[in-house]
Amino acid sequence: NQTELRTLVLNKARISDTISDWFWQLSLTLDELDVAYNELRGRVPNSLGFNFPAKVDLSFNNFEGRLLLWSFNVTKLYLRDNSFSGLIPNDIGQNLPFLTDLGNLKQLITLVISNNNLSGEIPLLFSNISFLYILDMSNNSLSGSTPESIGSLRTVKFLVLRNNYLSGKLPLSLKNCTFQES
Repeated sequence: NQTELRTLVLNKARISDTISDWFWQLSLTLDELDVAYNELRGRVPNSLGFNFPAKVDLSFNNFEGRLLLWSFNVTKLYLRDNSFSGLIPNDIGQNLPFLTDLGNLKQLITLVISNNNLSGEIPLLFSNISFLYILDMSNNSLSGSTPESIGSLRTVKFLVLRNNYLSGKLPLSLKNCTFQES
């Protein structure tokens, strides 16, 4: 019985196929889940629990389905280079049972969801995220304008939105951000 497992790091392990259902059904509360740089595929359920602060890295696999954002305890979330698709939900807190409101995202410091098949507008979810340092939504099919609320990310150092279908002017609120100088 693996109910005491806290850290699972299997990155670059040359694992392929899907992750077995028995793993997703375990009652775990992880500090870190890192299975990046493998050939894993399938859908990832939203049933996993995480301790604060938690890191989740599913990058460079072939996971598919809707974009997942787990509990408010996840502070670093890397989902780049997968096949996640669909909209980024405007009402993440209502759609996902593990988030009771968007305020629970306020501990998130890294969100990398680049190189997927995400579409629709960028949701207005940034006003409650206090410490976001990196936001990378590049190389998707996001459309519409960049929301004014993105300027409330005062601590953001890296904002990457390239290779989408965004239109309009950048919001004036971006002047409030402290971007990394290059």
